[in-house]
Amino acid sequence: VEVASATAAVFVRDSKDIAGPVLEFGTRDWAEFLTGVRGGEFDHAR
Repeated sequence: VEVASATAAVFVRDSKDIAGPVLEFGTRDWAEFLTGVRGGEFDHAR
């Protein structure tokens, strides 16, 4: 996964498929996502 940030957006794409789609997220949404990742919000019991 590759992540690039700009002033108002964050772009994410599959690093093995550079011709594939690029997902765009607002910087606030991206920050909230990272907070959730760090806080274990997306961890699932195995």
